[in-house]
Amino acid sequence: MEFAGELKRSGLLTHAQFVDAVTLCKQHAKPVATARILVQQGLLTTFQAEQILLGQGHCLSLGPYRVLRPLSDGGVGRIYLGIDTRSEQRVAIKMLRESRRNNPRAVQRFRVEGRALLAMNHKNLLKGLAYQKVNPQLGWPAHLVTDVVEGPNLRELLAIRKRLPWHVVCDMIAQAAAGLQHAHEKGFVHRDIKPSNLMALASGRVLVIDFGMVRYCTEDPDWFSPPPARLGFADYLAPEQLADREHVDGRADIYSLGSTMFYLLIGKAPIKFATRSAPPPSLRQHREDIPETLERIVHKMLAGEVEQRYQSMAEVQQALQPLARRASLIIDYPALLRARATTSRGGEVVPTEDVATESSTSSSAVAAGQGVAAVAADRDDTATLPASEPPSSLAATQLAHLETLVENLSQRLIDSQRALADAEAKIANDARLAEQQLTLWRREKADLLRRLRHSEQAREQAEQAREQAEQARDALEHQITETTQRAAAMTDAVAALEHRLAEQNEDLTELRDAYDRSRQDD
Repeated sequence: MEFAGELKRSGLLTHAQFVDAVTLCKQHAKPVATARILVQQGLLTTFQAEQILLGQGHCLSLGPYRVLRPLSDGGVGRIYLGIDTRSEQRVAIKMLRESRRNNPRAVQRFRVEGRALLAMNHKNLLKGLAYQKVNPQLGWPAHLVTDVVEGPNLRELLAIRKRLPWHVVCDMIAQAAAGLQHAHEKGFVHRDIKPSNLMALASGRVLVIDFGMVRYCTEDPDWFSPPPARLGFADYLAPEQLADREHVDGRADIYSLGSTMFYLLIGKAPIKFATRSAPPPSLRQHREDIPETLERIVHKMLAGEVEQRYQSMAEVQQALQPLARRASLIIDYPALLRARATTSRGGEVVPTEDVATESSTSSSAVAAGQGVAAVAADRDDTATLPASEPPSSLAATQLAHLETLVENLSQRLIDSQRALADAEAKIANDARLAEQQLTLWRREKADLLRRLRHSEQAREQAEQAREQAEQARDALEHQITETTQRAAAMTDAVAALEHRLAEQNEDLTELRDAYDRSRQDD
């Protein structure tokens, strides 16, 4: 019944499911048998069953998030695949190692990392979803929840592709510069830019991950960002960062991004060819297809004096944009998994606290190419658990099935990516044709607008002429009216004169008659 109690504390099952699980516990003497049945029924994953058998079930439910299985393991933290019960979306959950949870520097760095990821929001940066500090009452460790993204980091991508086109590298670095410009504007300096901290998605998009060494540029001592006490891997660090690991600004990230770009173009970091005090090594000596413009850009990013570099990531992006070309990626997942297996079996040393190494895993390395393995592991969670094996090896017998399933799924993914690349090419061609048609329509629209403006001007001119004609007509009618009135007045005056003249004629006639009579009388 101890198993039943731990299962209840996990909070993974509903009440009805838990009642059925208690019945199973009563029917089977060994908890492993009950765990095997619950895994077969799909109520638990293999990892969840292991943790409950080990008495760690209380760490599987973290508020709305459920831990499904581990994804990766770094020097300071472990990354788990989880699910948000509210939206059923998959998430990545990063927790500090138990040995680091009492280390103030590690805890503070983890806290600042959580603040950074929640404060930033950019398509080329890993998206933070939630941060929860330690909850002793519930037994929850401090944890950081982020998006799950699929794809290899650029170090792994170069390992399986051997060589990347320089224009694709320009696009990748320009995208990273855009994301880091946003981070710098928010007051955060990454301080750990390197190929393994840039992830490539199948679409060609690049994400900047692992803000575990981030510096928050603020005067508030509560948000002091302690750097690692020792630097175990410094191939990509700026000279000023080696001298003063705390007080660096965004230009240190520019140097690191330039070193990363050099590595992606040549296959080695620039420090492998010359010391930091020496001028940056020539790219064209190792790769003839690289244009001189690109070499000048990389050399400016790698300038030893901060004043001689680009002064912002926006300047880097602006310089690279004319040379960049986006391309979707067909990722050979079997080769990627084989490379990882070789690294793992080769006994790669896990970095200790305060040592930043190339093999360290970031909070979003959760997603670095784990897509195929994630699907395979999920499909295989329902496999039978051997009752005779101890809890720590419950998943050991799944390895052969998992590898076979991964190979099959990987081939299907490659085929899907090729189909996606063809579809993207068709979309790009359709977009080009649509752009041409749109340009044609824009020209026709401009011509119609020009003709419409001319018609409008002609209409306005005609309107003005009509108004002038109406004014002239009104003036003429007024003149006619006045002339008519004057003519009528003159007519009346003439009639009056004629009347007076007639009267005078009558008077004259009377006078003439009177004169004639007077003469006759004489």
